Amino acid sequence: MGTKTTRFSIIFITAMGLLACGAESDRVDMVTTDPTPTGGQTPTTAEITSPNDDESDTSPAMADPADNQAQIQATDNEMNDTDTGGQPDQSESENERPSGMDRDDPNAETEATNSVSCAEFGAEHFYRQTAERFGDYELRSMCDFKGSPILVVNTAARCGFTPQYTGLVELDEEYREQGLVVLGFLSNDFGNQGGSDEEVERCNRDFRVTLEQFSTVGVTPNSQDGQHPVFEWLTSQPGFEGPIQWNFNKFLIDRSGALIDRWGSSTQPNSQEMRASIESALSEAGAGN
Repeated sequence: MGTKTTRFSIIFITAMGLLACGAESDRVDMVTTDPTPTGGQTPTTAEITSPNDDESDTSPAMADPADNQAQIQATDNEMNDTDTGGQPDQSESENERPSGMDRDDPNAETEATNSVSCAEFGAEHFYRQTAERFGDYELRSMCDFKGSPILVVNTAARCGFTPQYTGLVELDEEYREQGLVVLGFLSNDFGNQGGSDEEVERCNRDFRVTLEQFSTVGVTPNSQDGQHPVFEWLTSQPGFEGPIQWNFNKFLIDRSGALIDRWGSSTQPNSQEMRASIESALSEAGAGN
């Protein structure tokens, strides 16, 4: 019994040793085997087979950040269109409006209205003329004064009649609320007495001129500046024809646009004669031309 047991033990130990030796041999072969293929070239990444090569790649592709941003922007645009009812951005419409088309410009609307309301008058009529205002050089239409009695005077800053500004200012202040408009047109036609801008400004301060004045114009047919259409019309009206002889001639136009009176340089603006005619024009419509 002891001999058999000993023999069995020897056989078992021997068998286990052989198994262990075979396993070690396999391990050594795996470590020492050269993985480089014949020809000495190392296989590229593309040549290395992945265990999943035979399986379809079902993992979701990573989104391009640029595509994500475009999708977000498109969504924002759709939301904006929904908020505004599909209407274009108002600010863009305003920016695209051509220059000169500002709908908030009150002068543009006034000029358009005046051009229509004065179209009934001939092209040579007083209302259809324009003049450059002294000081700010704004071009004014005489149609702006339609419907008011208008006293037109050819003025000068260095003339012996320049003190008549005092009477003109009195008329302007006294009758302005009733509708009278007093307009002064500077002129150098007589003795070059219209004055420079500085002289005119000093004159305005000295006499506290409140009436609206226009830059230097020609008032006679032979003026070096050429006769302005305003005075061409004033000096050609029936019953009041004839050239202006000197500074501070006065012309009165009634509410309907008809010339109804004219005075020379020597007539004082605050004379009873002028006052009576002005008061009559303020109370009556006139007979238009």
